[in-house]
Amino acid sequence: MGLLKKIFGGGDSVETVRRALAGQRWAEALAAGERIDQSQLDEDTCKELDRLLGEAGDGLAAFNVEEAEACLRSGETERAVEHLDLAAQQARSAELAERIEAHRRQIDSPEQPAPAVEAAASSCCSTGCGTGAPATEHAAGGEIGLDEQTHLDLILATYPADIAERYEQAGATFKRAFLLAHENREEDARQLLEEIPESQRDDLYYFERGALRARTGEAEAARDDLEDALRLNPQQPLALDALFRLLIQLGQTGEAEGRLKSELEQGRHTAYCCARLAETAARRGDFDSALQLAQRSLEEGNREPETVLLTASVLERKGRLDEAEAMLASLGGGGCSGGVNIHLAEFSLRHRRNLDKALEAFKGAARQEPDEPRWTLRMAQVSLAKGWRKDGEKLLRKALADPRLDQELRAEGEGLLPA
Repeated sequence: MGLLKKIFGGGDSVETVRRALAGQRWAEALAAGERIDQSQLDEDTCKELDRLLGEAGDGLAAFNVEEAEACLRSGETERAVEHLDLAAQQARSAELAERIEAHRRQIDSPEQPAPAVEAAASSCCSTGCGTGAPATEHAAGGEIGLDEQTHLDLILATYPADIAERYEQAGATFKRAFLLAHENREEDARQLLEEIPESQRDDLYYFERGALRARTGEAEAARDDLEDALRLNPQQPLALDALFRLLIQLGQTGEAEGRLKSELEQGRHTAYCCARLAETAARRGDFDSALQLAQRSLEEGNREPETVLLTASVLERKGRLDEAEAMLASLGGGGCSGGVNIHLAEFSLRHRRNLDKALEAFKGAARQEPDEPRWTLRMAQVSLAKGWRKDGEKLLRKALADPRLDQELRAEGEGLLPA
């Protein structure tokens, strides 16, 4: 099933980034993308994620350039430089990079001083200094700086509320180490973590150090730290998730499943454990268990898109199409027009249901991603299914002529060409 492949290839974890990007929530998109384990994605999904994060980076960079320009107008050159430094880290497009450099040249050149205030009504940060990348300098002293705090807030926006609150209340050294780890400055983060006294090392500490060690290939040390985090706080969801994924990466699927089953016996993390066990069951082809576990996870309140998609995919596989359709519809989407989400649209195409709504969904996706040939192919397939041969074949040939079309999708399209 296509949906199963997407789930287990990690592709649908990109959906959060897509939604944030569609709403122009650049920082949220970057924060969500930062949490995706790209080693679990296939090549095409990695390319898509890179493109999405590029768009988000440009969006956030443009915001910081605008903030810098406001600072320059108000004579706050130092703050303008900070915003330009942030924008330079975020920008992907050559146009934005040149715009940033032009402002830097303006600041550096004595012949071209920064413009004076014309009619500044407020400081350059009146709208909030949103960043999705780290500040270039870390504040000295006992508190983290403004840009560091903004970066921290962006990362914690993706965390459970109770966990995020604990991070906010942690000491400055721990928070700086946390930020450095998210900047891929593992050695600097490690050094700061080692400065924290033993008496202050709680479950969050061991989780962060364990996650850091896992990223740097210290699997056994990482496992020890994650086990310590769970020993100190058995209710720690982040440590459990990290430990499970580490065991899976080490090829210890049986042990990973055993750990989750033990948590279930203790009455802990029921929704999470059932969702992950459903995934491992589906991977080995035990779809009856996968469906039972996924449905239990949803009953326990889990609304992860991945679990909804897995449930729908197994229902579809079993021929329970009405239930699968209802499950996909629960994902929402379609915007103000009341249309359907892409997953439901592709289901509708596969089963020749509600083709008009499916076509509108693909058109909407094409407007959002005009360079993505997938949507041209999908519109072609709907047109052909509705008997619109001329329009369908024209769209089909256009999609197949695009070298960016995924090979699996290309095979789908080529199978529709007239003999």
